[in-house]
Amino acid sequence: MGGSCETNEQPTTSEHFDVFTAACRKYLSLFGLSEWKVYFGHELIEGVYADSIVNSQDAVATLRLSTVWHNRYRPRTDDELDKDARHEVLHVLLGALVGAANSRWVASEGMLDRVIERTVHLIEHALDAVEAR
Repeated sequence: MGGSCETNEQPTTSEHFDVFTAACRKYLSLFGLSEWKVYFGHELIEGVYADSIVNSQDAVATLRLSTVWHNRYRPRTDDELDKDARHEVLHVLLGALVGAANSRWVASEGMLDRVIERTVHLIEHALDAVEAR
């Protein structure tokens, strides 16, 4: 690629990154994920629009927007950036659940059930907030 964009690719700008991070913060708040330390990145990520790196044990996540947008499949709009932000925040929401499921063999009895219940409450909280609008 050599830094240039192919016909079906466009760069994402700092303005696009600002839209993405603002949307991420909106969804992090909506889902009540204030206990997570979240970092943001804007870098080339091959084959995806955005991604998340989630460390459920330490409640740390990095949400990244790719510097290249593949227009062939999706237009580069604020709505699409918002959808990508929502998708990556859902990975954070499920991070604790996935972490507990992956470490069941060392988890205390009932830990997975508690994490599932907490996840359900977070989703309920988000749905209540949306319904209140």
